[in-house]
Amino acid sequence: MANKRLRSPFRTTSMVVLALALVAGVWTAYWLSIAERIEIGINDWIADQQSKGGQISYKSLDLFGFPFWLNVRMEGASILVERGQSLEWRPPVLVARIRPWRPAKIDVDLRGLHQLIGESRVNLISRELGAVVHVQRSGAWRGTLKGEDVSAEFSRAGTLSAKRVAIDFHWGSKWLEAEKLPLRLDLAGDNIQLPAAWSLPLGNDVTMLRLTASVAGRLKSLRDPDVLVRWRDDGGTLELNRFSLEYGPLHLDGDGTFALDNDLQPMGAFAARAEGFMETLDALRLRNIIGNRQAAAAKLVLMALADQPSGGLPYLKVPLTLQGQEVTLKSMVIMKVPRIDWSHVLRQQVP
Repeated sequence: MANKRLRSPFRTTSMVVLALALVAGVWTAYWLSIAERIEIGINDWIADQQSKGGQISYKSLDLFGFPFWLNVRMEGASILVERGQSLEWRPPVLVARIRPWRPAKIDVDLRGLHQLIGESRVNLISRELGAVVHVQRSGAWRGTLKGEDVSAEFSRAGTLSAKRVAIDFHWGSKWLEAEKLPLRLDLAGDNIQLPAAWSLPLGNDVTMLRLTASVAGRLKSLRDPDVLVRWRDDGGTLELNRFSLEYGPLHLDGDGTFALDNDLQPMGAFAARAEGFMETLDALRLRNIIGNRQAAAAKLVLMALADQPSGGLPYLKVPLTLQGQEVTLKSMVIMKVPRIDWSHVLRQQVP
């Protein structure tokens, strides 16, 4: 009886150690299998893109982080696309982090210097820049890109920077079959500094920009040269669900719907609510963009058209129409829109 009591704790400990060893062995095999699948998947994707004309390479690819993380570190990556014109992307060291028990969520660190080299050169750098991608079984996915102190140096135009920027992107494969919205984009930017070379009428500082847009209609691969024709004929539209802008004294909020005409050029209607238009006219006058008489006359007309709520700021409801490459306010043409060469645009798409 005494011997049995002495052996019982030993047997229990042995069973626990054996169970832990078994779990550790299974977990190690699982981690290694996921790491192998990721490495094979990356190299297969590169081979597929190269078969379609892209040139993709990297100097090193490491997988580490066992047991609770699966980190992928790629150094010396380069993606070169030649479609009419060559465009090369040279990213910094890329690090993706995945939890082995949740492989559909991917965190990507994009901090560092990104170089885009083509007809002109763009250097993009940020203090913080990262993306989170969620992949669904259906092939649908959504991603969020967030950055702080982001700046892009254009060799021809100068520097575009933002204190904060965030982009939410939703794409769904099954949505196409159900004829629902296949694409949705949410963009937010704060304290944006525009390139000085643009010489904009209200200066180069944009306090806030918000944009929410979605695509309605069947949207298939951009590799198909007739994709826009089919999308238009199926009733495809671009829904600008929200557009908010704080630019100098001018505050705009609006929404609109756009499509393609028979010549595949944009057409549509946009309705905006504008505040600060009186101060905007003063700013244009001080910059000698309009004269004193023009400013005074415009103020009289706009105040007559404006709504003036009790205790609130006056505002304008501005209906804009885009048709025949002209933007009109009621019947007055206020802007010409350049023609879009879609064959050139689609040739530049990254494979």
